[in-house]
Amino acid sequence: MDIPQQPEGFDELCRRVGLAMMLGQKVQFALAGYFATYSRVHHRASVEDAKALMERHLSKTMGVVVGAIEQSAPLPAEVWKKVKAFQNERNWLVHDFDEEATPFLSRGERIAQYSEKMEAIVFSAAELMQLLDEQGVKLVPGSVT
Repeated sequence: MDIPQQPEGFDELCRRVGLAMMLGQKVQFALAGYFATYSRVHHRASVEDAKALMERHLSKTMGVVVGAIEQSAPLPAEVWKKVKAFQNERNWLVHDFDEEATPFLSRGERIAQYSEKMEAIVFSAAELMQLLDEQGVKLVPGSVT
């Protein structure tokens, strides 16, 4: 059986989707790390408890760690706004992109638009990881990241 020829730009779109998905996981790791660090500093969590929090938040959905941060590890408003925006984009990518895009992609349509959207998600992820790293440094001055 022959594989049908792919529309122009489809391979690049697939690479960008993969990168956006991977960086979404990295953002979740950064969020879990921020929460664990905040818990160590402000709630006097032990190292073991902080590690357990980190593992718990990595084994759950991103929404669980975002909710935990909202409840007990506040971020500056600007950073929080970016977390929520990224969460929405990441949720669209993970839960809705395939169903939304398949009818168009199967006809070779909207490939450039979806590639641009993936690029924006990748940029947002990189920016958010940097911002979360900066927040971690503020929590533990003098730490090396």
